[in-house]
Amino acid sequence: MTLRIGDADPVEVDGKVLDGFMTIDKVLNEMKERNLSVMEPPGDDMPKMPSDIGSLDPTNLGRLYSELLAWFNFIATELARVHAIHIQEKNRLSYVKAKLKKELSKKEDIETHPLMLKTLVATQEAEQRFLMVEALSKVLNKNLATVSRNIELRKIAFESDRREGNIGRGAFRAASEEDIKWKTRDT
Repeated sequence: MTLRIGDADPVEVDGKVLDGFMTIDKVLNEMKERNLSVMEPPGDDMPKMPSDIGSLDPTNLGRLYSELLAWFNFIATELARVHAIHIQEKNRLSYVKAKLKKELSKKEDIETHPLMLKTLVATQEAEQRFLMVEALSKVLNKNLATVSRNIELRKIAFESDRREGNIGRGAFRAASEEDIKWKTRDT
């Protein structure tokens, strides 16, 4: 599932395309020049959370975390991009409203003017894209937190088991009578 979300169709006023509001490409190019490119979608589909995350072995749990993180990083940049496009469309809508108010006398004429309708639809689509990507971002964030928490709980359990298994051994081992006899013979 690729989420590369397109820009709205161009809106024309007096035969000219309102491209002065289309600044996202300029910003993205400036970022690319600074080696701050927007991330590309990961190669695979967005991973689905298993119904029983506890049943995953450590390798698959780690793989799930890596895949979720890759998608989260992509969606974070995509969210910023669709938000910027949404801002562009809102600005374009404001401009078209002001232009039509100046040229038309009746409010009804402004609201039903083809240019106003086209710009309104473009703004609505941009807002809907933004809301959908924002929702995906929230879902990915929660899924990532769930997997991370599960990894941490397993790590804590592993460390606890390791500590319990080391009681009476290793650096914390009490000296046995044989150790004491061995050391006293050398002195």
